[in-house]
Amino acid sequence: MAFPIWTTTPLPPQAIIFNFAYVLVVNLILTAIISGIIIDSFGEKRAQKEELDDDTQNTCFICNLKRDEIEHYGVDFDKHIKSYHNMWNYVWFLIHLQESPKEELTGQEQYVWDSYFIEKDSSFIPLKKALQIESAMSEQIDIETLHEAMERNYRTLVEHLQTQK
Repeated sequence: MAFPIWTTTPLPPQAIIFNFAYVLVVNLILTAIISGIIIDSFGEKRAQKEELDDDTQNTCFICNLKRDEIEHYGVDFDKHIKSYHNMWNYVWFLIHLQESPKEELTGQEQYVWDSYFIEKDSSFIPLKKALQIESAMSEQIDIETLHEAMERNYRTLVEHLQTQK
């Protein structure tokens, strides 16, 4: 077995510079680059998770309306997603359609069965629609119409009073 022979001569300056540059580049810079990539990846994953959580908590799964859009018309968002557009009711309805004999389905159930299972059409799901919002919108339109009528009557009355002077 041969042992290494160590010399007592000092290293030339080029070797010292090369060793220092190697340690600097490999150990410090590459480590910083790799850890920066890892940190950025985790930050991006966190942002995606937060966006998904926000979408899950503030968007109706059935009608795809945002919390702000629903609450703008005075409808409670939590009640909307738990009562009016409970996603599990839609799942149970589709399971009911699958497990019921086709002869026992009502007209509406038959229509949904044909469109969803045969034609692969999910248009029975109310996208961007909710009965509570549509009724609130019609009430708002009625109030606006009433307001316009009151303004017309007011102007007519003012004109009538001015002509009487």
